[in-house]
Amino acid sequence: MIAAFLFLLFSSLLLAQTNEVTYERTIELDNQIGSIEQATNFSTDNIYNFYLLDNNNNKVVVLNQDGNLIRMIPEFANAEFYDDPAAVHLFSDGRIAVLDKALKKIVIVKNKGDLINSIGSESGEVSSFDNPIDMVIDPYDNFYILDAGKQQILKFNNSGLFRGAVGIVNPIALSTDLAQNIYLLFQIDDTYAVQVFDSELQLKTRIELKGLLEPTDIAANYYGEFYVVDPELGGAIKYNTKGEIIGSRIGLKSDSKGRGNFADASRIVCSYFDDKLDLVSIYDYEFNYIQVFKVKADYERNKIETPPLTFDVRYLKKQKLPFKDFYAKNNLYYIVTPDNTLEIYKDSSKIY
Repeated sequence: MIAAFLFLLFSSLLLAQTNEVTYERTIELDNQIGSIEQATNFSTDNIYNFYLLDNNNNKVVVLNQDGNLIRMIPEFANAEFYDDPAAVHLFSDGRIAVLDKALKKIVIVKNKGDLINSIGSESGEVSSFDNPIDMVIDPYDNFYILDAGKQQILKFNNSGLFRGAVGIVNPIALSTDLAQNIYLLFQIDDTYAVQVFDSELQLKTRIELKGLLEPTDIAANYYGEFYVVDPELGGAIKYNTKGEIIGSRIGLKSDSKGRGNFADASRIVCSYFDDKLDLVSIYDYEFNYIQVFKVKADYERNKIETPPLTFDVRYLKKQKLPFKDFYAKNNLYYIVTPDNTLEIYKDSSKIY
C-alpha cells in the first residue's frame, strides 16, 4: 500500500517538474450506463465532447467533457448501423462518420443519431476498401481512408466522390491539420517515421522518429507539430516537423491506475485550446479510461491557417455554378455543365 502511494506521488512529481504537462481529468468509461468495455477509437468536437467507438456493442457513445453520457448512436438495441467500427470523426456540420472494417464502408449519421447513408464501392473497384484501419477528415470535409490491405491512402471529397489514392507501406495511423496536411505514421524495418502529404496526396516530407518502441496512433496539432502515443512507453511523445522531441513524455508506464499512469495507451486526440496550450486526450485500453492533459509550449508558435476554399463541390455550390458532374486531377478541375459542355478550371479561373 505504501509502495503504491509512493509510486503515485513520484508519478505526480515527475509530471509537475516538467512545467509543460498538466493533468486535467480522467474519464472512467466503466462508469458509463451499459459500460464501454472496448473502445477502439475516439474523437472530440469543438466543445470537447467525446465520441467513442464501443466495439462490443457496435455503438458510438457521446460523452460531455466531464464524462457524462449525452447519447448512444444508434439509440436502440435492435438498430444495427455498424459491424466492426474502426474509426470515428466529425464533419464540420456535426455529422458523424464511422469507418467500419467489416462492412468496408464509411457509415454517416446525424449527430442526433439518425442514419444518413454509407459510402463504399464494391470489392475490386479502385475506390473500394480491403482492410481499412483508420480515417481522418480535413477542414473542408474531405476524408482520407488508411487501407492496410491495399497499402494506400484513399481520398474522398465532402460529397463522397473518390478523388484519388497514394501507395504507402506498413501503415499504422493517420492524422490531419488545419492546412489539410495528412500525417501518416508508419513502420520501416525496426524504426518508425511520418510521411506528410498535401491534400492532393503529394508527398511533402518524411520525418524520422526517435524514442519509440511500438507506436499505435498520431495526432497533429494546429502548429505543425504532432503527438505519437506508444503503449510500450506508457504515454505520448511530442515532435516538431524535424522529428525532434519537444518537452517531456506525457504519461508513465504503470500497472496501477492513477494520474498520468498508462498500462496500454493506445489512442490519442489533440484539440486546440489556445496559442500556448494543446488539449491532449489519451485512451488506455487496459485501464479503460481517457486522461486529459494540457500541454504548454514555452516558445512562440505560429498557428497554421486553413487555406482558402478554392475548388470543390462546396465551392461550386457557394458560387452557384451549375454543374452535372465534377472531378479533379493534377490540380485541374473538370466540370460537366447541365448542357454537357466540359469546362476546365485551375483554382478559381476558367482556362477552357
